[in-house]
Amino acid sequence: MKRRSFASGRYTKKRYSSAYPLSGLIVCGKCSGTYNRVTWQNKSGKSFVWRCRERLKAGTVQCKQSATIRESEMMKLLSKLFNAIIKTDPADSTVYLIKAKAVLIVSLEDKEAFDDADLTKQLLSKVIDRIEVKDEKTATVHFKSGLIMEKTLS
Repeated sequence: MKRRSFASGRYTKKRYSSAYPLSGLIVCGKCSGTYNRVTWQNKSGKSFVWRCRERLKAGTVQCKQSATIRESEMMKLLSKLFNAIIKTDPADSTVYLIKAKAVLIVSLEDKEAFDDADLTKQLLSKVIDRIEVKDEKTATVHFKSGLIMEKTLS
């Protein structure tokens, strides 16, 4: 069955799934590999970063220039992006933006804006198709509605 669907072109690559909100969503802009969460120990305690899976497995042989992204920076970027989408005037919106805005407003419930704690795995998987990391400072967010937004990480 799997072989038949693969031959007909209907087979899609399965997404990595885990308990973390960003699992399976971040994609390397250099090699198209997915990103994994890595815990770094430093003097100030633990910090969580996301790194290209291909680079983690084989070092710089497979993916030479993939960026390392801090989880806190990515969550801040997404909450700012979602809040900007919600505040966008409908007259200035495209169909793709309106579809993304509708899903976000339903998920927001009684609050006025998103913060980092509101970004759950369920919400992100409803709204975002993938996040492509091009370099240390640039990420392109591909929404399920078809909207594509390029943002700069802080």
